[in-house]
Amino acid sequence: MRIAFHAPMKPTDHPVPSGDRRMARLLVAALRRAGHRVTIAAGAAAVPLAAEAVAPADLALEQAWRMPTIELDGAPLSEVAAVFNRDNPVQLHISDPKLAGMRLTGVFRADQPLVFVRVLETHYGIRAERVGTTVHLRPAP
Repeated sequence: MRIAFHAPMKPTDHPVPSGDRRMARLLVAALRRAGHRVTIAAGAAAVPLAAEAVAPADLALEQAWRMPTIELDGAPLSEVAAVFNRDNPVQLHISDPKLAGMRLTGVFRADQPLVFVRVLETHYGIRAERVGTTVHLRPAP
């Protein structure tokens, strides 16, 4: 991975001692040890970097940290469904009140309610029936 950042300071090799420059040198060293190519734009030598085309698969990987997630630690299904329903066109509806209190643990993408539903079907004994944009959740027979 190539990393470039602008450092509003004198170049990292400037002879005057500075805590900021020391931190920058340590950060650069750590990134380089991890195999990254690092460029710092600082001082009078700062130049704009050329943009490079990025393959769609690489872009998805680079932006994965931005994906919204729902982290569950014993949350009841009723609360989890409400969180998914807040920002998704697909709405989860708990058709059997006995399921509302089921406690769940895990990390799920907040923008993927159907993936969450598949996990419920596969691992939690829940049957899902989709009608339009609503998924009705019931105990599996």
